Amino acid sequence: MILAEYAATLGEDAPFTGTRLTMTVDGRYRLQLLERQDGRVLVRTRLRSLPAPGPARDEVLRNFGLLACGRMISAPVACAVDAQERGLWLQQLCDAGSTQILDEQVGAFVNELAFWVSAVQSD
Repeated sequence: MILAEYAATLGEDAPFTGTRLTMTVDGRYRLQLLERQDGRVLVRTRLRSLPAPGPARDEVLRNFGLLACGRMISAPVACAVDAQERGLWLQQLCDAGSTQILDEQVGAFVNELAFWVSAVQSD
């Protein structure tokens, strides 16, 4: 239950529902942390909505796919489309052996997120 321990370190500002923690970092980035049955934690955030199916959507997916492939070598994050195909998400699966390790991985995720937010804004 590493996520419960991590939520306790954050205090009341981070709602925890037993398997999901929602938090805001730097007053700017809203993250969801989901505890998986194998003990790992999925950290994710929604980057943007997707356009309706068609050429504009294809262009967004192509551009972000290329960017995601280029970033793979330097960062453990993945860019994904949600199951409803309505949004583009940034996510990372963390092996969280302690709250300190999880906090470090969340910090690294936020640093990578800052790059992706600027990429979304320039799209």
